[in-house]
Amino acid sequence: MKRILTVFPIFVLSVVTLCGQEPRLTTIDYPGSTGTAAWGINAYRDVVGTYSAADSSGHGFLYSGGKLTAIDYPGAALTGVYGINNRGEIAGLYATTATGPHHGFVLTRDGKYTPVDYPGASATEAAAINDKGEIAGLYTLSDNSTHGFVYAGGQYRNIDFPGASTTFDNGISSRGDVVENYTLGGVTRGLLWSNDALTSIEVPGANFTGAYGVNANGVIVGRYRDASTNVTHGYVWNAGKIRIVDIPDSTLTGLASINDQGDIVGRFVTGGVNHGFVMTQAPARYQLTDLGILPGGTFSQATYINDRGLVTGIADLPDGSQHAVIWQGGQIVDIGKPGLGGPNNGAFAMNPRGQVLVQAESSTVDPNQENFCAYGTGLACLPAIWQGGVMRALKTLGGPNGTVGAINAAGIAAGIAETSTRDPECPLGKAPGGTGPQVLDFEPVIWQGDQVRKLPLLPGDMVGVAIWINDNGQVSGASGSCANTAPPPIAFGPHAVLWERDGTVTDLGTLGGTVDFEANIGNNGLSLNNLGQVVGVSALKGNLTQHGFLWNRGSGMRDLGTLPGDEQSVATNINDRGQIVGISVGENGPRAYLWENGTMTDFNDLVGPDSPLYVLFAFGINNGGDVIGFGVNENGDTHAYIARPVGGPLMGSRVRSAARMPVRRR
Repeated sequence: MKRILTVFPIFVLSVVTLCGQEPRLTTIDYPGSTGTAAWGINAYRDVVGTYSAADSSGHGFLYSGGKLTAIDYPGAALTGVYGINNRGEIAGLYATTATGPHHGFVLTRDGKYTPVDYPGASATEAAAINDKGEIAGLYTLSDNSTHGFVYAGGQYRNIDFPGASTTFDNGISSRGDVVENYTLGGVTRGLLWSNDALTSIEVPGANFTGAYGVNANGVIVGRYRDASTNVTHGYVWNAGKIRIVDIPDSTLTGLASINDQGDIVGRFVTGGVNHGFVMTQAPARYQLTDLGILPGGTFSQATYINDRGLVTGIADLPDGSQHAVIWQGGQIVDIGKPGLGGPNNGAFAMNPRGQVLVQAESSTVDPNQENFCAYGTGLACLPAIWQGGVMRALKTLGGPNGTVGAINAAGIAAGIAETSTRDPECPLGKAPGGTGPQVLDFEPVIWQGDQVRKLPLLPGDMVGVAIWINDNGQVSGASGSCANTAPPPIAFGPHAVLWERDGTVTDLGTLGGTVDFEANIGNNGLSLNNLGQVVGVSALKGNLTQHGFLWNRGSGMRDLGTLPGDEQSVATNINDRGQIVGISVGENGPRAYLWENGTMTDFNDLVGPDSPLYVLFAFGINNGGDVIGFGVNENGDTHAYIARPVGGPLMGSRVRSAARMPVRRR
């Protein structure tokens, strides 16, 4: 192992804020316990920790969605849980007797325990686990010496500080960085192990410094004991600078873990009793800008935003027709002229090559009058790409109509294309989004260059829609039969699906329901990020309502819920940082939301009372945190907007991510 010891200059500061904002503090006390400590937190603000019962027995717990659940290894007298990853996998320890040797374990979401024991060790503890399944912990040998380890790729690796009498590995990030404590010359210090380089962490004036958690940004949390007062304080270490964190009125504060969003868990002591806590970062405030309308028009909608802040959308003209537009530098540009010969079109995505994905009416009358574009003119609807002032129609699968989903950085587009197959199962009336009556089957497709390729359907399904494609070539959407599946603008079916780049199709499951075509309730994967996380909408049991969801390969589909008082929600877009935007609907209509770190927030609360628009829909969010959609002004007019964070943890680098949920005004 390459061993390089680096000691950074450290500045000790007294702080009452983290990341520039006042954090929110939630105390966690397990009911009936004599003491509680929080040890691990993931991106969804799921927290794990330990508590002591009245009989002095030790137990683990999971705190998720405001609910506490005990965790006890089967048949064990002692259980402790210390780490949780974004797949919901939990790392901890157990002992068969209260004073017996410890064994590590990993608990999966489906309740399966897997033992973790370092080869040849007399005791093992699993302290942390990242999304790759890599585990950090410690083990004890028969000579009672204690050492740190990382388990990765099926192999154990010893990590000890040179010359240290003891080493404890406490935390591991998604990047594989490890933090630990080591004791040398009778003094315990913290340590960061990153790319085989060792960085010692010691607070000046401390006789003990421990490092317990590290996130993907390299931020470390822990605790230290002041040598002059013998009081223990929490700290946050970032690029060589230390900030002290003390819970008010406590006699001890210790920080144990930090997620990638900057949320922190730990414990504090008051009256001699340990209490767990979670310290979460407040959402950023947003500055909303009304993007305006075309000259003489009355409304606009924003549908997509890229990493450079370019926005696509729809706006109307004085004659009531709708055109595809882009906003660049705050200026609206009509790219819908001359279109494909019909009066209406709209823009729904744009890649870094400047290719804009458009649906456009042609001048040809649809022989089946399916109203596939939902403009109500009876003209054929075609998928198209606009680039450099030229709009080019994309191929269908033999039918007269098609429409678009999204386009990735490589220029591969996803969407829907009709076949020439007449389907007697198609509904006789219009779909909830205004299209139809449908006559022909429609299929999920991708376009690459001049070629169109049909995506395979789930067994038994006959039609489908492809709504989103990421830069890895994965596609999300829905499938079913013509009787129960609707194309955009309000697309859904009985199955939300994910297609891999090779065409392999996965049923994402549901939140308990199936589909009710007449009630506009069903399932659809509306967006996915470059990590393969899918968001969309899914029916609840009974098919009376539907909620937005987040799907991960390891943990499956998660219900995002609604804003307080609402009945329905839709998740429209997710960026690569896991931030989600969408719509929550109640008796007073729709309102946009931002979901991050397990919390859904009304977007109107983030833009403040001085916003020129009341925000109804949020369609897109990029990795800089910029949000687009539409709202209404004081006159009731519908206008597109862009909202940019003006401080807090949402500020950061911009990576391509965008939004698409096709909703059009007719």
